[in-house]
Amino acid sequence: MAMGLVAIGGFVAVAAGIVAIVLAFGDPNGAGPRPEPRNAAGQGQQRFLDECKTNWGGIEERRCRCFLAAAGPHLEADDYDDFAELVEAHLSGDSTRMEAVMQQAGEKRGAPASSRLSAAMKGVTRDCQAEGEPKQQ
Repeated sequence: MAMGLVAIGGFVAVAAGIVAIVLAFGDPNGAGPRPEPRNAAGQGQQRFLDECKTNWGGIEERRCRCFLAAAGPHLEADDYDDFAELVEAHLSGDSTRMEAVMQQAGEKRGAPASSRLSAAMKGVTRDCQAEGEPKQQ
């Protein structure tokens, strides 16, 4: 009986040591801090986010991230520069410039690019209105 208690005590001590090490040195799944994006889509998203926060009249980062979340499922890596230009025109209320961006994207990369940008902007207008702006259905 004493040998069994010693064995169980040893097992508990080893398990507690392993738990203490895992808690001290990080996530047992190996997930650490997120690295900077290295693929083209991640870099496009980062450029969009940087431009949104710094160049578009003091928009909150939360709203910039909302733009990305609403548009992300629709966009490909090559679309983010056009999307940034499109959102900037949307925020300034310049519908002529928005149409020009859509047309140029269609000419450069085809009708699917225009469709993706259009779907992304529908998501933005649906999900990311600023306080005080009327919600669009």
